[in-house]
Amino acid sequence: MARMSKTERGDRYRSLLRGMKKHWKREPGFGDHAYTEAEIVTFLQRLVTAFDDTDRAWAAYKKALASRRKLERESAPLVKRLVEWTYVTCSDEQRVVDFDLPPLQPKGPRTVEAKQRMVRNRKKRKSG
Repeated sequence: MARMSKTERGDRYRSLLRGMKKHWKREPGFGDHAYTEAEIVTFLQRLVTAFDDTDRAWAAYKKALASRRKLERESAPLVKRLVEWTYVTCSDEQRVVDFDLPPLQPKGPRTVEAKQRMVRNRKKRKSG
């Protein structure tokens, strides 16, 4: 039997609760314990409530996450400008300590050997 999804499990608990309230009016015994109808209804209601609570929490999380992502997209140009400003106006030591920004790395190869290595690697990628 395939594993049930969270939604299917929640629906099963709701169905059991609904059926229990409607049909089961005697004390069922499972193993060595006899349960009252109230105990079973309370237990199933707690399960259903837990599923509903997690669904609401998940929806709230997704909404908050979408809001955060939108805010990050909108603020990306400002953050980029602030980082650039920091590199222009602050010393390496200030950037590392105060802003937790790494020192700038030189762009592009600086030596002839590095350029030759880059050309060899490019040829390998094209042929391979």
